[in-house]
Amino acid sequence: MSEESFDPVALIHQYFPDADDATVQYILWNKTGWPCFFQSGILSLEGQLEAYKAALDMGMDVCEYCSNKVNPTESTICSACKASLDSARAARRRPA
Repeated sequence: MSEESFDPVALIHQYFPDADDATVQYILWNKTGWPCFFQSGILSLEGQLEAYKAALDMGMDVCEYCSNKVNPTESTICSACKASLDSARAARRRPA
């Protein structure tokens, strides 16, 4: 698949062949950086799909903000992203 004929839906089906349309859209918009953090074409999306599939195969999920693995029964974000968000929240609360 070349950059000119790039089809993200077809690429998702390579990793998740039984995915229905709703699942494909969920994976594309919620489990990858598409389109906001989509920087380097096919390889970027492939890497994100590989990370997501590997996490699922281990009974895990991926962080909402990065590709770190998380236990879906515990959180939807990893500890590193949680720490960054908590730090940013705390900084906003400090008086100038």
